Amino acid sequence: MEKIFTTKISLQSSNPTFSYPIIRLPRELKELAGRIANIYQTEIDGVQGFFI
Repeated sequence: MEKIFTTKISLQSSNPTFSYPIIRLPRELKELAGRIANIYQTEIDGVQGFFI
């Protein structure tokens, strides 16, 4: 596994009472837009992590 990018998790709000997290990928991966991704929650060295 190779680290390719570091990003900040942002919040997207569709209205004042509802928001959800957004993770952006590098522009070079734009061809992935619209594809299905499986996301797994894990813990790495005691810190919450995700495997996409």
